[in-house]
Amino acid sequence: MQKTVKSKRGAGRPAAGSPETRRQPQQERGEKRVEEILDAAAAVIAEVGVEAATTNAIAERAGSSVGSLYHFFPNKDAIVLGLASRYEAEIRELNRASMPVEAAKLPIPLMVEGIVTPLARFMERNPAYIAVFHATRNPRNPGCMTDELSETIVGLVEQLMAARAPHVPPERRRLRAGVAVELVHHMLEYAWVNPPAQRPGIVEELKKLLALYSGMIEEGSEK
Repeated sequence: MQKTVKSKRGAGRPAAGSPETRRQPQQERGEKRVEEILDAAAAVIAEVGVEAATTNAIAERAGSSVGSLYHFFPNKDAIVLGLASRYEAEIRELNRASMPVEAAKLPIPLMVEGIVTPLARFMERNPAYIAVFHATRNPRNPGCMTDELSETIVGLVEQLMAARAPHVPPERRRLRAGVAVELVHHMLEYAWVNPPAQRPGIVEELKKLLALYSGMIEEGSEK
């Protein structure tokens, strides 16, 4: 039975030191520590890559002991997958926010700007993303841009395409939505494996390509 303490300020409160008063702070500290470890892992991986990153280096960057790190992650693979899951969640929300139904009413250049720019900023914020993406593409290690996430994004593009180009048959629409998603992802990756000074120009070229492709589909001018 839960022990309670009565006072003039209120009755029935959990006693100090009871599990109810400890659990939430401990949980919050644990979640904060996990985020700190993932932040450290991202920094180390951005510098040396996934293969060369070690739990010792990650723990040191996080200001933690290796033993404390293992309390939250049993090995480096688990850390990389945790980082991949974080990236996946952010990409999912970015795409949902950038492709609402209302986007179908925008001029093509504005629609494209709203899709590409947030993803380019994501790449800028997360320099470890490409390394983590390739490290987690193994089907046995689902991570960022899993098949399920890719299908979700393709579905969002399909919705926009259906609104803007209802003349396109569903099967063709699905194909073209997949091409558009791959175009954006691979061109952004291409931008971020090039020197920083070249990235803005590559992103702008991507926007032009996507706008041309979108216009071709919308106008029904493709062969």
